[in-house]
Amino acid sequence: MAMTETAKQHHTTLQDPAVDRRFRAEIHRLIADGCAAVLPAETLTGLKARAAKGPSRTIERLLAEFR
Repeated sequence: MAMTETAKQHHTTLQDPAVDRRFRAEIHRLIADGCAAVLPAETLTGLKARAAKGPSRTIERLLAEFR
């Protein structure tokens, strides 16, 4: 909802590339915060190392490794 309000304030829409970038950055931050809260430090280190190499897996495959 906050992103919708931000878009309205700037007289644009959620499809605006700048708004989309902010939205995606916020989603990534929320995911990172959630992972940091529940995953062991060793797992986080491994995920960060893989992420540094670039995207190579689907989220479904990544989640399957933790099940």
